[in-house]
Amino acid sequence: MEASLPWLGLVGYGPIHAQVLRSRNRPGDLESARGLLKRSIDLTRSKGADYYEFEATVGLAELELADGRHAEARLLITDLLSRLGDRRGLPGLSQAQDLLDRASTHRHSPTTDKVLRVSNA
Repeated sequence: MEASLPWLGLVGYGPIHAQVLRSRNRPGDLESARGLLKRSIDLTRSKGADYYEFEATVGLAELELADGRHAEARLLITDLLSRLGDRRGLPGLSQAQDLLDRASTHRHSPTTDKVLRVSNA
């Protein structure tokens, strides 16, 4: 199946490479990781590959949260969850909700104060 989806290899390794860059933590690695994840999100969104988009978006939100960019992390997860709708069976949903909760505990502006709760029931 992967042979018929050549873009999948590019997407699948983006979040992994981004994690390696974050762990390595050399000058420029954080921006490189951010770029890899954004490209993965764009590509997976254009292909309708929800699981891979979800994985890359959660990775980018984790990076933003770790970098002190709480509003960006919150917006990424809020947008993702609202676009994907009711996906209770999606792996990692509780991780995304946890990220949203952690990002939302920090001060936020009135324009980014919208918080989306997802039921795991």
